[in-house]
Amino acid sequence: MAITSPLVLPEIRESLAPFLTSDDLARCVRVCKAWHASFLPFLWGSIEVSADKGSQPSLDFMQQHCDSIRRLIYHGKVPMDHIPLVYPVLRTLHLLQVKSIESGHDPALDIITAHPSLTHLRLQSVTPGAPISRWILPTNMSSLNTLSLTGIVLVIKDMDGFWKLLLQLETLEMAYSGLASGHYRAPEGDWKLKSLSLVLNYGMSQNDQLAWIRRCTRLRRLQWRALCFPRQFPIEEFTQSVVEKTWPELEDLSLVRCGASDQQLSLIISGMRRVLGLSVTYGDLRELSMAALRPHFPWIRHLDVLRNFGSTKELTVEVLRRCPRLETLRANRIPAHEVIEGPRWACEKTLKVLEVCFQVVAGVAGAAGTTRGEEDEGKEGKERKERNRLLERIARLVQLERLDISNQDESPMEVSSVVLSKKKGMEQLGRLTHLREVCVEYTQQESTVEDVEWMIQQWPSLRRVEGTLHTADPLCSRALMGRLSQAGIAVRQLSAYRPFAR
Repeated sequence: MAITSPLVLPEIRESLAPFLTSDDLARCVRVCKAWHASFLPFLWGSIEVSADKGSQPSLDFMQQHCDSIRRLIYHGKVPMDHIPLVYPVLRTLHLLQVKSIESGHDPALDIITAHPSLTHLRLQSVTPGAPISRWILPTNMSSLNTLSLTGIVLVIKDMDGFWKLLLQLETLEMAYSGLASGHYRAPEGDWKLKSLSLVLNYGMSQNDQLAWIRRCTRLRRLQWRALCFPRQFPIEEFTQSVVEKTWPELEDLSLVRCGASDQQLSLIISGMRRVLGLSVTYGDLRELSMAALRPHFPWIRHLDVLRNFGSTKELTVEVLRRCPRLETLRANRIPAHEVIEGPRWACEKTLKVLEVCFQVVAGVAGAAGTTRGEEDEGKEGKERKERNRLLERIARLVQLERLDISNQDESPMEVSSVVLSKKKGMEQLGRLTHLREVCVEYTQQESTVEDVEWMIQQWPSLRRVEGTLHTADPLCSRALMGRLSQAGIAVRQLSAYRPFAR
């Protein structure tokens, strides 16, 4: 029989399933028996068990779908009746704020030890005194390659197991966590870590953290945010390590509050094999850094240069025009007229996250002899034209999922940017059907009920809105946010404008 569609083949369906939303998967399983068999394992592949018993999945449900569950998330505690359950294909386990001991048992340890095939384990803010060493190093956890610790304090009895486990991991994420005093120095060994994230971990000095990072010579991705002021960051030593090719495969780098100079940043960028991702804050990104980054434009996917001391306007314009694989861009405020001129953006088909405040300027003063009314009308016309051209650019970003036009600069002036109003041209953004998050904090807005209804209808994927939707009328803005909340969209309303402290 001739194949009339690629979807007839189960291999094709199973290849597409990971990219579908839960709603899409629910529709697919109802098409026919063949589709039901292909898509059902992906529909129930990820299950969350909350601390609220009323919203927990039933034991019968868990037993019925245990063969499909690949990712399991527990909030608060592991129910005792879940201990006997076995999930044959379980690979990822999250224990979030889980109690360690209950009724003389350790259900969390029972779940971990019953699934030696686990490859990803995440622990977040578990009960103080929890047996972390028993959780992260059971004798049968040889498949574990990814460990995430958030808000975890490792005591002395945990350290031997922790260092031993690191020798088998490929990914480690530590945030707001600490190591036992006097046990900071990493032991010798064949470290396999390819991805390392250290965010605001305490107890360990920045130099000890750097010594640890230097042991991970196979790193491809590094995120480092030390708990210190920029002037205390060991940027000189880190730069020297990059120049010496300590991490020859490094291609994704995030340095937060690093205080790097323009020359140091240029040396770091030049020392990387290629740059797929770069995030630098509180650095001095200028001409040397930009010159070092330009050869990587064909490959770069993620760029975050927000909150840098140097001017990034020229870099923002260049990146939009010359980075065909760009997926994320975060940058400082820029006048809208600088990005609406010139050729089309190279990232129109790839950009998913755009966090840039495009400032729409009303225009210059009118010519001599013009009246005040004519001058105001001329300014409004220029502002309208500039905003419409900016909206045309943004509307071409067909894969966009997050649009953040917030004013995040340390500036006392109120910013006019994109306005979420049909009268101001918002209807041009109707093509952004993948849009999930919109943020308009500290910008002028004048949305109405009609505009909010349009957002709900035209942006079916919208899940979150942040900011004030009507600058001049806080009560109206609160009502608009309430309508979004009724539609199942998370909201966060701040003051219309609040200048950042210098």
